[in-house]
Amino acid sequence: YAAASIGGIWKTEDGGLTWRSLVDQQVPLIYGGLVLDPANPDVLYATLGEFDGQVSGVYGFLANGIMRTDDGGATWALLGADTFNGASVTALVFDDQGNMYASSGQMSVYYGPPDQPEFGIFKSADGGATWERLAACSDFGNCTPTTGGENRSYLGGFFDLDLSSNGTLFASVCVVQCYTTSIIRSTDGGSSWDTLDVSDALDTWATENEVDVIYLDDN
Repeated sequence: YAAASIGGIWKTEDGGLTWRSLVDQQVPLIYGGLVLDPANPDVLYATLGEFDGQVSGVYGFLANGIMRTDDGGATWALLGADTFNGASVTALVFDDQGNMYASSGQMSVYYGPPDQPEFGIFKSADGGATWERLAACSDFGNCTPTTGGENRSYLGGFFDLDLSSNGTLFASVCVVQCYTTSIIRSTDGGSSWDTLDVSDALDTWATENEVDVIYLDDN
């Protein structure tokens, strides 16, 4: 399977020699990626939106959330439209119990919908039907969109999310067009988060590459 930004979702059954489209009958949604359910190879999740925001600025938000197929791409259903309204789903991961974790963000939302929720990290225990918020963007910086109007301030949000083998969640957060970036960690399933101090690693990198690292105030 392969997903293209505004090029649809494709499937090959001969190792990539030939491909066929799975979404010709849908509007040209902006796809950010594909995630295969580790428990069922016929179940796939296609994340909608691009974190960059330029494509959405041109084509608009034709749909927000996650597209799910239970039959290998023959049919699709939209999940999480309210949770991810006006945002890109930037990452989607599974834990060993089948729970899903997703992050949302958007580096530039020119016109936010009236009911746009705050960017965040979310958990679903029912295949994406419902979502529980684990973190909000305002917990780590000023990247909350102005709903129902123009957003020229350049936002940010959560642009990556990963889960380690011991269940620890890691996410990257950026504000003000990612001029301020940090890495956060949760060891209790998202109930609490710590911001990691990576200054020593950055200083070592700067010394080895003979460059200066400039730290900016995220406000």
